[in-house]
Formats: sequence, C-alpha cells, structure tokens
Amino acid sequence: MRVVLTLLAWLFLLAPAATQNIEPISVQLSFVPPANGNAHYDIQLHFTLEKGWKTYALKPGNVGIAPQLVLSKTENIAKWTWEWPAPIRFYEGDEAIMGYDANFTVVLHIEPITSKLPIRFTGQLEMGACSTLCVPITLPVSYGGDAAPRP
Repeated sequence: MRVVLTLLAWLFLLAPAATQNIEPISVQLSFVPPANGNAHYDIQLHFTLEKGWKTYALKPGNVGIAPQLVLSKTENIAKWTWEWPAPIRFYEGDEAIMGYDANFTVVLHIEPITSKLPIRFTGQLEMGACSTLCVPITLPVSYGGDAAPRP
C-alpha cells in the first residue's frame, strides 16, 4: 500500500509538468519595410531555441528533419522564397547534421500579386527539435500586414 501511495504522489507531482505544452523552439515574425523601388515584402522569422536544443537546416543531412513552411491561407501573394543563414555541423552518433544550436533569423521574401494591396497569410512551420531525443514540432505562423509595399 505504501508503494502505491508513493507512486500516486509522484504521478500527482509530475502531472502538471507533463501537461504543460512548452515548445523548445519559438518563432516571431517582423516586417522589414521595402527599399526604394522594391515591390516585395521581407518578413523576418526570428527563431528562439531553449537552452540545450537544436534544430535542422533546410538540407539537414541523412537523418535530419528539413523544415517546411505550409501556408494554408494567403492574400495577395504571387510567390515566396526563404533565405536561411549558414548552418553549423553537429553530430548525432556518427551522422553529421547541418542545423542551428542558437537563436537565428530566416528571411521570407514575398512577391505580392499587386504592390497596391497588403499581404496576409496563415500557416504552420514544421520542423525538428533535438535535445537528448529529436521530436517533430509544428509552429503556427501568421502575418496580416496593413501596409502595402511601395514601388
């Protein structure tokens, strides 16, 4: 009976921690005003990694999880590309992996259908996060800029 009560006490103490949904990576978006004569948007995605966590680059290697941006709703977007910073090399066992182990910024270049209207999007960013184990995570992303780029 004492063992059962001890186990129940441990489960009670651990339950709040187990139910908290703490992501090891977070992302914030910020708008970069277009330069003169440039009619496209640049949106910076600022990634913050919790201490001890890392994530993969676009071309992570043989065992990594490449990040994917899935835009489910868009307004006034003709096409988009993204620019990632140079990754570092780290190892998982004997495998070399390309990725990031500190905060970093990705630039999302967006070409609008028309430069007279704002762009808007919602979607999700799917990527891998690693500490002792690697897990897939999904981060919601959205932007609803009111200002249109000026040509």
